[in-house]
Amino acid sequence: MTICDEKCEFLPDLSDSSKTVCKMPKMSTVYSNENYKIETPKDDLRFRKTFGNINTVSKMFDGNLMVMPTISSSESECVFGGSFKTNHVGMLSQVKYFMGEISDKSIYVDKLTFQGSSDNTTWTDLFQPDDNVHEGWNYHKWESSTDYPRYRFYRFYNNERKGCLLTEIKMTGVETVDNADASYSCPVALEMNDAVV
Repeated sequence: MTICDEKCEFLPDLSDSSKTVCKMPKMSTVYSNENYKIETPKDDLRFRKTFGNINTVSKMFDGNLMVMPTISSSESECVFGGSFKTNHVGMLSQVKYFMGEISDKSIYVDKLTFQGSSDNTTWTDLFQPDDNVHEGWNYHKWESSTDYPRYRFYRFYNNERKGCLLTEIKMTGVETVDNADASYSCPVALEMNDAVV
């Protein structure tokens, strides 16, 4: 049995022929996180899926600071990012990104853009590096939880082909159900004999 796409753990000691009892993991929503801090923010929040025109986008999230990604010479821009689970968003308090050797800051300053989207079509600009961008770790932090971006999709984008060759990305935040109401209802699915009933 799943509730809200989460597996409900069967509790045989509390179940009998008249009822089935199962235990759900804690249900994290935008509301429960803002008001009750139900989910502890992760320092290395991971996407469920990644995308982009950079070879091996997953290398940006593997902990190895020395692997420089490559991009096809036929591309005129660069983009990479990822998505969270359906009906979920990443509530981010910080993004940090590791820059290798920088020979020309001008391809990053006010050009490399971190963006969020609810539908993977319309993108909102969240930040761009300024003149302080440097080799090593760079940070962008949102100070108040009311300012935390809440999107299912995030990406780095630059219209300069070599303008997003970062070696590592780490996001601090939580993956949570995209619902800001005080209560939340979602479907229950029961699977029997490999079929959902």
